[in-house]
Amino acid sequence: MTMLKDGRLMLLYASKDVFEPVGTSALRAVYSSAAGRTWSGARDTFRDARFNPGPPSLTETDQTVRKIASACGFVSAAHFQRQFQRRQKRPPLDYRAAVRRGG
Repeated sequence: MTMLKDGRLMLLYASKDVFEPVGTSALRAVYSSAAGRTWSGARDTFRDARFNPGPPSLTETDQTVRKIASACGFVSAAHFQRQFQRRQKRPPLDYRAAVRRGG
């Protein structure tokens, strides 16, 4: 079972109805088995998961970048903006404007 807590992905497993943290080696094994990717791809996978609600929130709502960043698990809107620009090659508000214009 995975859960997002304070912007951090945590893996928990159930044992007699008690959830306990899983160590790194167990996390690697579960990730590789479930995702079909090596552990080195995990960082990209987790980063992708954090951005999952980002672009639709930008284009379909008028929420502030700060609120969207927080919903994606980022503590800092500035960090979200840097990561977003790295991925989309433009800042979040420019992305919003372009998508709404149709391009």
